[in-house]
Amino acid sequence: MYFFDIWGFDGKNFSKFYSANACYATGDGKLGSWVVLYHTGRRYQVGVCDPQKPTEGTLYAMRGKKFKKAASCQRLPHHSRINVPVYSLRVYNWNGSIAKCIFTRDQICQPFTDDEETAQNTQFYILRKSGKKTDLCFNAYRRESQSVYTAASRIFRLKGEQFSVVYDAKMEYEYGYKTYYLDGESVYESTFNTKGYTVPYFMNDAGYDAEVFTVVYLSGDKTHQDAIRSRVSTVEQHIQSLNDEYVPERLQNVN
Repeated sequence: MYFFDIWGFDGKNFSKFYSANACYATGDGKLGSWVVLYHTGRRYQVGVCDPQKPTEGTLYAMRGKKFKKAASCQRLPHHSRINVPVYSLRVYNWNGSIAKCIFTRDQICQPFTDDEETAQNTQFYILRKSGKKTDLCFNAYRRESQSVYTAASRIFRLKGEQFSVVYDAKMEYEYGYKTYYLDGESVYESTFNTKGYTVPYFMNDAGYDAEVFTVVYLSGDKTHQDAIRSRVSTVEQHIQSLNDEYVPERLQNVN
């Protein structure tokens, strides 16, 4: 069973405004779970499906500080269906009165593999210390076949209120031939081998400086479970620093 929450700022407190089960269909596990979002102009409504009739349900819209029933409808669109967890990254800038999204990425890092299940079950993002700044690092792979693929590695840095690419490495492989690029320029293999593996785990290269880079796992095998639980605890502590009344759900039913 999957759940989803909607969070936002209530004054200066970071608070949960809505919580519900993700949609699912009774007796048809192959459909997985999904979240319904209905977009009208600049507003979004959340859809709650009837498990017995998953194409029917109720839309809820935010009124003041609460989500209230907006309409009943049929043929609810299935958005962001979750057969496996889908992870994305958002960076928000808080200016003292509003939180503004300044960076969005709908895919974080996965290992380089032709095993889709392994790739989906191992997901992480990477941070790099750069003076007083923290850079965002990503590796991405596009595989057309075992004989044709592209591997790319990028580093983004915050400049003003926007993130810009400060490092771009790419390798193109086609039927045994490799072409290498750094910051858009074609380079020799020897140059790429020296400078093209800056971001940890690019092409599964595990060597990196742990004092410079932080690898944050959001899903993975048993070797990463402690790190994942630690990250959840860190997020909870951060929310508590923004809202003194926040109690993690895993502790709410503890006597």
